[in-house]
Amino acid sequence: MPETIKAYQLDWPPITVEGYSEQNNEAVMIFNCDITTDDKAGNVIHYAIGRTAWACQNLPLNTKIKLRFDIRGQQIPVGKADMFNDRLSVLINNLQLENPVLIDIVK
Repeated sequence: MPETIKAYQLDWPPITVEGYSEQNNEAVMIFNCDITTDDKAGNVIHYAIGRTAWACQNLPLNTKIKLRFDIRGQQIPVGKADMFNDRLSVLINNLQLENPVLIDIVK
């Protein structure tokens, strides 16, 4: 269960992001992922939380972090995608990160 695992405490290597704008103080992380089942969605959330928290420790303070989840082609009902977004948002907000985090679901 992702809620019980402290993914942000894992020993991750230095963070790499898919895009970074020093001028806009903004980083983009892209997740091309499978959320067709609850277990798969939970694994993606676990990974995304850990990677986001680790990014906050490695990026300049207050860098805006945009998480983009590409779920195209998975035939996922809108309600399920919204539930994924809501669950991830709650868990990231619970971390009380200093960096603002925005979530974008590409359907």
